[in-house]
Amino acid sequence: MVKLLDTTAKITSEIQELIRGSKEEKLLLITPYVQIANQFKLDIQDLVNFRTPITVIVREGENHNPQDVSFLQEMTGVTLWTLPNLHAKCYLNHKSAIICSMNLYAYSQVNNTEIGVLVTKEDDPELFMQIDEMAKRIHRESHEYEFEIVKKSEKPKSTSAKSAQKKNVMPEKGYCIRCGKEMPFNSDKPLCEKCYPVWAKYSDKKYAEKFCHICGEDVPSHKSSYEKPVCYPCFKKYLK
Repeated sequence: MVKLLDTTAKITSEIQELIRGSKEEKLLLITPYVQIANQFKLDIQDLVNFRTPITVIVREGENHNPQDVSFLQEMTGVTLWTLPNLHAKCYLNHKSAIICSMNLYAYSQVNNTEIGVLVTKEDDPELFMQIDEMAKRIHRESHEYEFEIVKKSEKPKSTSAKSAQKKNVMPEKGYCIRCGKEMPFNSDKPLCEKCYPVWAKYSDKKYAEKFCHICGEDVPSHKSSYEKPVCYPCFKKYLK
């Protein structure tokens, strides 16, 4: 049975319940814009404590809120993806789905007249599975959010000796992005001697590996690759 959400307040409440009900399971947020209301941010942060995988898919090429982009990218367990011309708003966990007109930012909750529907796996398993498959298809068609898009400020970069020194300090020790073995740091060659020949058979620079080349951690929020061998926190600290 589909539940009609005929007020903005009902949609807001149900989205919050859906996010909170995702603990230790999964959460998928499909929305064109990276602008997140504080109440949703708090609930998303809480999910990280329960190691909940969170996938966020947004529209490619939008001028997304840089603070909210950083908020998502810096959290363990969160992956951020983009899709051209995305206009859908769908919020999904392991047991319920909301399809509605409302985005996740506070302006919509206060100023807009919104409408939507809630579908649960228990009440309508067939429709829920159709929505779940649609969401998976959108995810398959998406691309990982590019770090370079994130811009904290338009101010010119400092050329002071202190800034230059901080930027150039790089670790001497690294880790193989496939097996995690300690090795010399080299962002252009982030695989050890044993793993590189296996990778070289296909030479797929976008193939998802496991470990960050700098910190050696298995970071769910950023599956490393030959092309992007470091997790976002390390990228931000050493390479940005």
